[in-house]
Amino acid sequence: MKPLTVTVAFAALALLCSTVFADNWPSWRGPTGNGLCAEKNLPAEWSPSQNVAWKLPLPGPSGATPVVPDGKGDITNEASLHYWSHKKTPDVPTPVVVGDLAYLCMENGNLTVLEAKSGTEVYSEATHRQRHRASPVYVDGKLYLTARDGKVHVIQAGREFKILAVNDLGEDQSSSPAISNGTIYMRTFGHLWAIKSK
Repeated sequence: MKPLTVTVAFAALALLCSTVFADNWPSWRGPTGNGLCAEKNLPAEWSPSQNVAWKLPLPGPSGATPVVPDGKGDITNEASLHYWSHKKTPDVPTPVVVGDLAYLCMENGNLTVLEAKSGTEVYSEATHRQRHRASPVYVDGKLYLTARDGKVHVIQAGREFKILAVNDLGEDQSSSPAISNGTIYMRTFGHLWAIKSK
């Protein structure tokens, strides 16, 4: 498939998503730019044969996150927003702050949870010893952590570490999930997947 064909296909898909779904995932890191999404009842478990609404073959690998149109964004380096620092932070994945906790998924798969106001560590636990390049996403009380080998750990958000599910579509992945209208979109190296409870 030629690059122009892929671009047109994604543009058509984006247009379809914007007209069919009420909610948007307008840019990298979601509707609010912070990895938080108000969606409910998304599946915690999936596989190539379970809870897949559809998948689209792609011409080659990519680390891009699916994006729904009509997005806006603001990336700043405003010094007044720097409240504290932590000795170790992720090299690529962006932290997620939910309520009074900050969640940091490290490249090695460790999930470190800090007090959002002080930076005090709540816990640091290993999820999956694989490279993590995707940013975690928070939805409906759960964190979705995506490893390079395609395994996605679903972690219960909160002060205690609890793995709810481990999902594997059998394909490498380095992009963050995108969520819209009850569907989780996963961009593996081979496909764009739509994960939805059936």
